[in-house]
Amino acid sequence: MVNLIFGKQPLMIKKQVSKIVTSFFNEEEINQINIDYKESSINEILSECLQFGLLSSKKAVVVSNFSLLSKTAKIKKSEEKDVKDLVTFINSNDPDTLLILILEENEINKKNDIYSSIENNGKVYEIKDISKEEWPIYIRKYFEKRNINITQDAVDEIVKRSNNDLNVFTNEVSKLLLYKYKDNNITLEDVKTIFTKPLEEKSYEITSALLTNNKEKAMSVYKDLRVFNMEVITLINIVSKALIFYDEVCLLLKEGYSESEIASMLNANPYRIKYAIRDLNKISYSRIKKALEDLYNLDKKIKHSEVDRFYAFELFILNF
Repeated sequence: MVNLIFGKQPLMIKKQVSKIVTSFFNEEEINQINIDYKESSINEILSECLQFGLLSSKKAVVVSNFSLLSKTAKIKKSEEKDVKDLVTFINSNDPDTLLILILEENEINKKNDIYSSIENNGKVYEIKDISKEEWPIYIRKYFEKRNINITQDAVDEIVKRSNNDLNVFTNEVSKLLLYKYKDNNITLEDVKTIFTKPLEEKSYEITSALLTNNKEKAMSVYKDLRVFNMEVITLINIVSKALIFYDEVCLLLKEGYSESEIASMLNANPYRIKYAIRDLNKISYSRIKKALEDLYNLDKKIKHSEVDRFYAFELFILNF
């Protein structure tokens, strides 16, 4: 029996693997072998699958990072025979061996012979990301199951700080529950106190602070990011992307589109659009264009070693 699991949510993948393995062994003792394809080969995977177990006739072989099914993967000439052998094994439908192949990517090569064999003789599980619209619902249900009240602005803040990453949500919410273990009410202030902001979110804070002429805050956030060893070039790219986003929002507003329409057109979180519109009320369109030009020139000068990157970026903040 062969199963393929793919998607970009490691926690959900782990749960799916556990569910499949538990079901395969039923109430028997679980015999599971874990293999990382980065450090292995098809030949070694097959060898493990075909070996007889000492304690049980049944075994589960779980293979992570199975990059052969990636959209960009190319099968080498030297791998062709091994791929054929794997396809043969998949087609054999061995009832005593559970093979689970895992790829942490949202897209997969469905034209690959391995994929076709699994589709015909096994099972394919696509672990989809939680959509922007589903996140608030998911968070509310999470706390409802635990009989905890949470305010709407706290839910909105968790959506922002989780950054569509279930792993981040799970790690941060466990700290939040520990912090509030004697209290069944969670507020915005609780979330702000406990939930860590993603580095990219902190970078966008610089842009927001500059657009609202709060240079002191922009400099403070920049220094925080320096502690995390964020490179200035990376920061320039993130701030440039944020300004381009503001530029797009500004143009769409001028064309008469509503907040919800802009969110849909830019595939952005509606809350981000709301905050962007708020910030845009405090700065001219021409200033955004000028800032983008300044960042382009700064990027070029840093890459040509014409300026000290840290000092130059600080000057950009002060002169905004």
